Amino acid sequence: MSDQLQNADTQTLRSVIKTKLTSSATATGGGGDQICDGGYSPPCYESRVLYGIWAAAPYLHNGSVPTLWDLLQPASQRPVSFDVGADYDLTNVGLAKTQTGLKSTMVTTGCDQINSGNSRCGHEFGVTLSDADKWALIAYLKGL
Repeated sequence: MSDQLQNADTQTLRSVIKTKLTSSATATGGGGDQICDGGYSPPCYESRVLYGIWAAAPYLHNGSVPTLWDLLQPASQRPVSFDVGADYDLTNVGLAKTQTGLKSTMVTTGCDQINSGNSRCGHEFGVTLSDADKWALIAYLKGL
């Protein structure tokens, strides 16, 4: 799959990812999981637009993951804490490990404290991809 992604043009990548995202969007309601498409009305969850995702660090709803690379790792391997500031990591796409100037430190909690509001757990889509596929996905997201 990584060869396909790395050799594909932008239009093909967008088509593949749109198809994957559309086919995996589900909503729980009434009789169970339903596909959120034109044939089903709310309650569907509409996620944020991915355009410009490269500039939206830190990630997850609570800002508990500093880079897209970290987001593609299992929760147990994501940083426990990181500095939040203006310095950016262009490779891993997100906050740089070392922040100069004004900064604060974000301290996250593990899966044993999932309801803390600062947990870095969950949202483990893509963690089983090969590193090559993860880098191909990040390269695609950089282009949005």
